[in-house]
Amino acid sequence: MRTKKAALQISFGWLFAIIVGAVILFLAIFAATKILDTGNTQSDTQIAKQILILLNPLESSFSTDTATHFDVPADTRLYNSCTSEEGFGKQKIRVSQQTFGKWSTEGLNVSFENKYIFSTDPLQGKRFYLFSKPLEMPFKVADLIYMTSDSKDYCFEDMPDGEQKDALRSLNESNPKLVLTNCSPESIKICFGASTDCDINVNEVGQYVNKNGTRMYFTSDSLMMAAIFSDPTLYECQIVRLMQRTAQIARLYEDKESIIKATGCDSNLAPDLNQLSTFAKKAKDSGDLKGIQLIADDINEKNSNTICRLW
Repeated sequence: MRTKKAALQISFGWLFAIIVGAVILFLAIFAATKILDTGNTQSDTQIAKQILILLNPLESSFSTDTATHFDVPADTRLYNSCTSEEGFGKQKIRVSQQTFGKWSTEGLNVSFENKYIFSTDPLQGKRFYLFSKPLEMPFKVADLIYMTSDSKDYCFEDMPDGEQKDALRSLNESNPKLVLTNCSPESIKICFGASTDCDINVNEVGQYVNKNGTRMYFTSDSLMMAAIFSDPTLYECQIVRLMQRTAQIARLYEDKESIIKATGCDSNLAPDLNQLSTFAKKAKDSGDLKGIQLIADDINEKNSNTICRLW
């Protein structure tokens, strides 16, 4: 009887030790996972910061059709978003990386007021390509940066001959994911005109891009490319931000016109610049671009024909 009781006490002792050990092991694993996840989040946030900082020295060379790329060690998702409230709004980038077959929690938003990046959301890959075109309305507003990855080809086989196609052909040397001939069936097909078997349709006459069942309007080659490479929601947000910037720059040129006028040289552009600023500031989406572009074209012609040019 004493032996059975002792054995029972030993069994309960071992059972208690096993339970306590299991709890400690669980807590240790849980804590390690949290620490690892926190470390990944910090790492992802740092990568997002490095990506945006990387763009700073490149933007000056981006003023013409140029391209570059950067690599990351692990499969990475870039989450690209923006806000258009207050001032120039904000460009936001978040990053998530795949570790041991699992995607890390997205890092914190890294925000900038002077960046305009157009891409799908999320954009996934290990190599990311960037190129840019300047937006002028009629003065330079900003460099529009387009980002793609090594995960998808963009097929421009249907693109009409011209300066835009020549520019893409030149870019293909540094960005092989922009394809003009022999496109694979898996590539994202961009069609120009009446073609139907396409992922993205570009109507150059109507100046709009149809993508994911949504129509995005453009008034220049730089905005057309932005619509092609961007998600519709992101595109419309960036358009509002760009128009806010246009409005502020127009005000600066209006002030410049007043200073020049005091020296006896008058370009008579102040009323037009005021109108451009007012319309640009009120822009709600890309549907407002055409009216703003008409004002900008008129200003550009007047500025070109005056002795006291503002830009």
